[in-house]
Amino acid sequence: MDKNTLIIDCGSGYCKAGFSGEIDPTIIIPTTVWHPISNNMITTDDKSSLLFGGKALEAENGLLVHPIEKRKIVKWDDMELFLDNLFTNELKIKPEDYCIFMTEPPLTTKSSRETLTQLLFEKFNAPFIFVTNGAVLTSYGACKYSGLVLDVGYDSSIAVPIEYGYPYSSCIQTIDVGGKDVSEYLKKLLVNKGYEERKIKNSIDIIKEKYCYIEDEKNAKIKSDNKNIKITKFNLPDGTEISLDKEKFLGPEILFHPEMINKTLGGLDYIFCSALSSIDHTTKNKFEGDNLILAGASTLFEGFNERLKFEIDKDFGGKYKNRMNFINIKERKNLQWIGASIYSIMHIFKGLCTSKEEYNNYGTEAVHNKCFY
Repeated sequence: MDKNTLIIDCGSGYCKAGFSGEIDPTIIIPTTVWHPISNNMITTDDKSSLLFGGKALEAENGLLVHPIEKRKIVKWDDMELFLDNLFTNELKIKPEDYCIFMTEPPLTTKSSRETLTQLLFEKFNAPFIFVTNGAVLTSYGACKYSGLVLDVGYDSSIAVPIEYGYPYSSCIQTIDVGGKDVSEYLKKLLVNKGYEERKIKNSIDIIKEKYCYIEDEKNAKIKSDNKNIKITKFNLPDGTEISLDKEKFLGPEILFHPEMINKTLGGLDYIFCSALSSIDHTTKNKFEGDNLILAGASTLFEGFNERLKFEIDKDFGGKYKNRMNFINIKERKNLQWIGASIYSIMHIFKGLCTSKEEYNNYGTEAVHNKCFY
């Protein structure tokens, strides 16, 4: 079955899809659907007029939909349209020829899992499906089966304690801050400097990934008040030159101080320590997961590890100083998908899949019999 397993890791920002045993996903596209608007009415019936992925982000004068928000599928009709396009136009496969392996976020409800099961079996006629906890897959991608996964996602971040492949759901901590917020704040800072939003919006992620970094808190405060900061020049596609100075480190600063954008107090260091503190009170013995498994593109900012250690030591008095063995994987922005690829070639995988026959016999609840989280 492994060669005929399709792995789909759909997040709020991007969908990564590819085949079992591969090192990297075959495609990575934004999880977006664009509907044209005609006579003040949203077009939904004509699929040929819809746009997906990157083309959807570039389109104007229509409705842009993100089917997944804050790690939850919130627009099921658009999710169906997105998956249909993924199979037909992006991967050019027939889903009925593959076992469909889909990752699911921690804290996914049973009803959401059942709706996904119904969609895959009835709409796409999959012969087998498998869904499981994405944080566990992230730990597999790092070749660690115990530890704390800190995943900085598109529009939210999450800390999940895992011990021997089991996630402690009651100890999970989340904040509604992620890479999207860094981009939006960076854009706001540049607009405040006088640059036109329409000119910079399509280049903001490039600027973020190429030039942004994380400063330690003391230097960030000093530099933000200093006018003599080294300036970086960047040329937009239309030839406009923009200057970057303190925006380069102020953008990512919201990951540690989300109150800067009027969000909750407490950043990534807070959810890390809260998750560890919670599991220390939950387990009878000391939690053995001393590995901090970093995931998500925003953890790749220069200075991220050093700042996270500093914030944890500062706010929690060194209590967790010796419990931060950082697991740095180069491809950690795809770590969840990589973990799924590894999981799908294990000898136990075939027996964990739910078949169409089981679905026909027991309905949507059949998926819970082989999903342990």
